[in-house]
Amino acid sequence: MGQSKNHHFVPQMYLRNFADDKGRTQVVRLATKRSTTERINTVAATNHFHRLTVGDEESLHLEDAATALEGRAAQPMLRLIDPSKRVWPLPREERMTLAFFIAFQYRGCRSSETP
Repeated sequence: MGQSKNHHFVPQMYLRNFADDKGRTQVVRLATKRSTTERINTVAATNHFHRLTVGDEESLHLEDAATALEGRAAQPMLRLIDPSKRVWPLPREERMTLAFFIAFQYRGCRSSETP
């Protein structure tokens, strides 16, 4: 795996809801208490966050799965956020998709914590 890949632990499709029309959002670094405006393609991301190494093999299957799940969760999430598209209650399949997405995000938050 020779190339560097920026993996988001908070998906860009979620961050877009907090971005301006130029794709920027306000970020507060808790350690320094400093606030900056940054592009969402660089926020909440780190190189190879979803890369797995099993034995001598490296895989991006988890990144591929995360991307697929985020794609499936985008429309149901938009239906909750955008009042003009709001549907309540969401259909069962969309609720399940959002539940998996939230669980995956929780796993990601727990994985990115520093000891």
